[in-house]
Amino acid sequence: MSISPKGIPAGGFAQAEFRGGFGGSSPNASDPRGEAPTRNPFNRLQARGIRYGFLYFTPLREQTILGGVLPLSDEFGDTLFSADWDFNAGGVALLGRRAPLDYRLAYLRLIEGVGGTDAGSIGRDGDFFLADVSTAFTKDLRGGLHAYYLTVAKGLPLGDTEEWWAGATLRGEGDPFDWNAFALLNVGQLGIGELDADGKVVSGFDRSDTHTGYAFKVEAARSFAALRLSLQSLYSSGDSRDAKVKSRFVTPEGLFGTEGYWAYTHIFTANGPSDVNDLGIELGNGGAGLVTVQGRASMPLHERVTGQLSAGWFQASRSRNGSRDMGTEVGGMTTIALAEGLHLDVGVAGAFLGEFFGPETDDLFEVFTRFQFQY
Repeated sequence: MSISPKGIPAGGFAQAEFRGGFGGSSPNASDPRGEAPTRNPFNRLQARGIRYGFLYFTPLREQTILGGVLPLSDEFGDTLFSADWDFNAGGVALLGRRAPLDYRLAYLRLIEGVGGTDAGSIGRDGDFFLADVSTAFTKDLRGGLHAYYLTVAKGLPLGDTEEWWAGATLRGEGDPFDWNAFALLNVGQLGIGELDADGKVVSGFDRSDTHTGYAFKVEAARSFAALRLSLQSLYSSGDSRDAKVKSRFVTPEGLFGTEGYWAYTHIFTANGPSDVNDLGIELGNGGAGLVTVQGRASMPLHERVTGQLSAGWFQASRSRNGSRDMGTEVGGMTTIALAEGLHLDVGVAGAFLGEFFGPETDDLFEVFTRFQFQY
């Protein structure tokens, strides 16, 4: 729903959802993403059916101010945080252009008790600052610089955490293929969090556990007549299980229990049509780091039908259970356009898990459908 008064450079926009009950968090039993985080740390209104909603004002040409529950995603392909996966946080943002630069500045206030579930957490908050700037070097080449900063107050499971992300993105279009890439640096200190009566850490990390992590991505896509082929590879650094927190790459998705649609696969990672009971692998891989290569092929099968095949190979940067091998996945999906804005997705996927998850771990298989009306 949008409101834009005629002749006034201002308006509003809101999106509601119904998922067996209004809201992504109420009732939890109807939400395929489960109950974590128990208290949504970024949008209290989602439990009341408001996915996001904001007001906007354009005081000057090519400059817009937004305020409310904002649908903001990172500029790194949804590997850090994703509005598509409901990271819709309360805050303010300035979007604008001052030739030759496009920019975004935002401040997000994570709700009281971020990462917590008890009434005593009320009043303790987190703050998230975003700064993005990009420019077109040529007609077919665009690049950007980006910096994000997260801080969470003391006395919470994520408390006394301070994280920085800084990186560069490049994107090219045209012959012989379209491509994009990024390089990311993550520096931070993971807070102590909750302690028991003996002072032992119950959740969170020792304050002395500072870390410096890295992540990289390269993706390319090319069309051969009606066939579209895509290939991507991502890497992030990690720590050994028994080692001090030092080299891991931390993501907001990993901290908050959220996800993003950054991968081609359906079981290892979240993917829109099959976003139910996946393994929820994020780029940091829970501190173990990640190496993955994924491929996808898609083409129209009929005027209203599109077919897609995907495959992915996953390995941790650091071993767990004596192994870095996470496994491989293959899958296929058909999308049928029933009407304008009305689509039916039907697919299957199989994940053949390695010993990273434990010895003799069972393989996983999935059949999924999604019936979606969007306008």
